[in-house]
Amino acid sequence: MAIIKVKTGGITADAVTDALIADDVVGTEHLTANEVDTAALGADAVTGAQLADNAVNSEHYTDGSIDTAHIADNQVTLAKLAGGTDGNIISFDASGDPVAIATGSDGQVLTSTGAGSPPAFETLPVGGITEADQWRISANQTGKTSNFVFTSNWERNDTNFDKIGTGMSQSSGIFTFPSTGIYLVSFAAMVSGNGSAYILARIKVSSNSGTDFTTRTEAYTHTSANANYQNVSCDIMLDVTNASTYRVRFEGESENAITYNGNSNFNGTWANFTRLGDT
Repeated sequence: MAIIKVKTGGITADAVTDALIADDVVGTEHLTANEVDTAALGADAVTGAQLADNAVNSEHYTDGSIDTAHIADNQVTLAKLAGGTDGNIISFDASGDPVAIATGSDGQVLTSTGAGSPPAFETLPVGGITEADQWRISANQTGKTSNFVFTSNWERNDTNFDKIGTGMSQSSGIFTFPSTGIYLVSFAAMVSGNGSAYILARIKVSSNSGTDFTTRTEAYTHTSANANYQNVSCDIMLDVTNASTYRVRFEGESENAITYNGNSNFNGTWANFTRLGDT
């Protein structure tokens, strides 16, 4: 059989169709450089196998196209987080968005501020007893009977004691509180004298700067003969909601004239004031 050779000059333009080309015979060496464009590529024709390793850079990503589904778990490291302020802590606001908790001061602690609000650095409240004071009668109060108000001879206990905090202040037996809070107020009296069927100690409170006083507690005892000694005491828990208006005073009452014993070296008749906590 004779072989007929056809030269390229004998082939008209566009005469060679796909049907005349054998499968898998056209290699890349027959393609003009940069000839294959996007129009010549079928949809989804470029697979991961066709991409060179480490060839796709971030400039080829559509803005905002990388979502959580394309980030593997535990792949965002501290190095990938934006820089912040030293000491800040990341939390979430009421909308659920990340928020930076501002750095606190030295010694402050991170505390909850309630639902719907990020935590905050706050100073711890002062622990323990912040106010404690003790006063006593420094001299005997003799010949006293009903509705006796202790108005004089008050002194702060200075025998191996010093107040905690600011301490109470008093004028003519009316005591003023240094701050608001829940206070334990105690009163005790050492009494002596003629037989008396009843002797009492009483604590009265005013919430209007001493204009009116109301009995809050009282306790009773009795004496049976001359020079017979007895002790009587009482106390109250008092919520001082306004330190500028709350006042306390102490009273005694008896059937017969008696003596309330006082001394400047020890406690005979005395009062304690201890702040237990906030109002």
